[in-house]
Amino acid sequence: MRTLFGIIFLVSSAYCDNPFTVVFRPHVSFCECETGVNVALVGRFFQNKEFSNDACLRCFFKCLLQKMEFLRYDGTISVADIILKLEISEEPILHCVSQVQNETDLCIKAFLFLKCLLTDIEICIR
Repeated sequence: MRTLFGIIFLVSSAYCDNPFTVVFRPHVSFCECETGVNVALVGRFFQNKEFSNDACLRCFFKCLLQKMEFLRYDGTISVADIILKLEISEEPILHCVSQVQNETDLCIKAFLFLKCLLTDIEICIR
């Protein structure tokens, strides 16, 4: 099932030239295995930007953001790395950082940050 999702993700993301998918792609399978997330939830996220409030999905996002070097292990968010790798403006990133700055659970922080970022700016994830 994970292989099938990986193939679907690679094929569907081939039509999106946004750097977000390029950065995400190498880490999806690793983070699925690392967190034990239900791949159906991951699929709904990539297909519909659906954020299920599931503990494993939240930790899946933490894993992705850490692998992309957007979320440091101490909980800080690297605005500079996000700007550099995604080529997006600083304003929405700073807004989302401010929304999660007091969150100490890194899984929840990653979940809320990514949800904020994808809500504030149109990032193609398909």
